[in-house]
Amino acid sequence: MTSVRQLAHTAELWARHRDLLESQAPSGLTDISDELLTVKGDLALAMSSPCRLCARNCRVDRLSGERGYCGVGWPGFVGEEHIHFGELDDVIPTHSVFFSGCTMHCIYCRKMALVQDPEHGVPFDPAELALTVEDRRLQGARTLKLLGGTPEPQLAAVFEMLRSLPTRLPLVWETTLYVPREVVNLLVGVVDVLVCNVRYAEEACAQRYSDAPGYPAIARKALEALAGRIRVSLRHLVLPGHIECCTAGVARMMQETFPDEPLMLLTQYAPFGDAIGDPVLGRSLTADEAQQALAVARANKELVELWPMD
Repeated sequence: MTSVRQLAHTAELWARHRDLLESQAPSGLTDISDELLTVKGDLALAMSSPCRLCARNCRVDRLSGERGYCGVGWPGFVGEEHIHFGELDDVIPTHSVFFSGCTMHCIYCRKMALVQDPEHGVPFDPAELALTVEDRRLQGARTLKLLGGTPEPQLAAVFEMLRSLPTRLPLVWETTLYVPREVVNLLVGVVDVLVCNVRYAEEACAQRYSDAPGYPAIARKALEALAGRIRVSLRHLVLPGHIECCTAGVARMMQETFPDEPLMLLTQYAPFGDAIGDPVLGRSLTADEAQQALAVARANKELVELWPMD
């Protein structure tokens, strides 16, 4: 149970966080002060037990070994890491670090091994990972990208790792936006580019295919909290049979929250994992459907592009 003293201390940390963020206005990891990064880490640690790092608000005591929906222990596991070239031109080559475990269980996930096994890979040691990041920098990585699974459950340990970096690189963070506003606030000022994978616009679709109740409203609130505060890359994976409901709805949401930012449509969908054999998602997206999705999206948002990702 959270004590009155802990609540008061947390309130003081949030006040200090607000003051530092307003006075320093950092643009990202290479610009943030050690003090603000430390305050962010302390707040992330406080949000880890009881855990409120995703929209599920499990409130398990992560520090004592309890695990919530994502299954991520303390501090978690790194599923894989490598230098990656399939990103925005101005951030490649990037060092991609995939964390195991996820707050959503999308049946078509390409990283199903990481999602189903939160202990896939190697234990997340912040100091060791910081050294690996430095090695990848020396091998040519220009940026650091954190994704998964999803990186939010490891947020406190991530801040510890970032403080340990010998050299700070611009930070790219990939998220499904299934997070509370407090997590958004912690990402502001440290993340250089936030890759927003907006999955659904319909509640029924989010629950059926990702077991993510409340997703459309939660993602929208997160987007509204981000507007004007972080550089974003807005992306939507087009799913077979979900162009009129989700692609159209996501495009409208993006027009209302980020009218001046392009929405990138990912049209390379193919069934993976539990989606294989599904009556709707058990096939690849066709070329005709990709063009239909582009037309539907452009009817609802001014700036829409096809993402040339492999």
